[in-house]
Amino acid sequence: MAKHQDKRTVVAIHVCNDDAEAEIVMSLLRDRGIECFPNSPLSHNVLPVAAGALGQVTIYVDEAATERAIAAIEESRGEN
Repeated sequence: MAKHQDKRTVVAIHVCNDDAEAEIVMSLLRDRGIECFPNSPLSHNVLPVAAGALGQVTIYVDEAATERAIAAIEESRGEN
């Protein structure tokens, strides 16, 4: 029996400077019921320090949640 895999489109919505900021942003989104996940060009398990652009973490959400996610981040910063 073949397994059915959902193909979802994800969108990068925010670039964080480090893991700590990424955890805060992801907690904010998850508290609002928005599924999100991080991606980083560097394995922070190997080199657990911020290393300029290599220390950045990009947060992704499903395309359908893009507007809600961006609005939540802006609201948390007082930009709305």
